[in-house]
Amino acid sequence: DGRFYRGSRLIKIIKGCGGDVITHSGRETFINRHSVGVAMEKSTNGQHDLYAIADSTIPDNKVYLAAPHHQSYDSRYASFGLRDRQELLGTAIRIF
Repeated sequence: DGRFYRGSRLIKIIKGCGGDVITHSGRETFINRHSVGVAMEKSTNGQHDLYAIADSTIPDNKVYLAAPHHQSYDSRYASFGLRDRQELLGTAIRIF
């Protein structure tokens, strides 16, 4: 459940923001027709069903967060969802 992560510091990539459109083809999620990941059907431990975020337009005060790992828990899942911009703490910069 996404509430586990509330208050935790995570490093994610902003893949969508206000006005961007979320769509799906099967379990693959797209932002403005660009693939941003495929939702798994079960959690990595197999104990929880995972549901893709609904097709929608991202509201102005929300962001779609993702990570490059195929098992990342991120906005592709309804339980993680879109996040409030005010939850963002800063920018991570790759140093090497």
